[in-house]
Amino acid sequence: GYSAIQMGSVFDAVAPQGVVVSIEKALKFALPAKRFCSQAKMGRRVRVEVGDARKLIPRLREQRIDVLLLDAEVDEYTEYLAAAMPLLTPGAVVVADNVGIFAKKPGMLRYLEMVRSDAGASDVHAARFESSKRVEVL
Repeated sequence: GYSAIQMGSVFDAVAPQGVVVSIEKALKFALPAKRFCSQAKMGRRVRVEVGDARKLIPRLREQRIDVLLLDAEVDEYTEYLAAAMPLLTPGAVVVADNVGIFAKKPGMLRYLEMVRSDAGASDVHAARFESSKRVEVL
């Protein structure tokens, strides 16, 4: 919810028609996220969906994705990215949370290999953000 609110507030300035779709795996996370978005007056800007993102992302086929934030189980990042690839606009930005912390986990290694190998994503920009505010383009 917090990341969706932050992204939604940025969209007010740079993409007035933009919508943030936040996919929460479990209702116990979705309900507070919806409440926080409502309290932040982002109800029209942020839509919270509940379910497995690997199944829900393909259903967004009428929408295009300009920014994709991965903040979930790192072992599933490659599956989320693969599901989103057909919807990413040219020049889309993909941001993955916890890249530094889990850099040696097999799932993260697979994700990093995928984005670095340019597996069909020549127009997609992947970046790594560290808490020190350093950005590394992958």
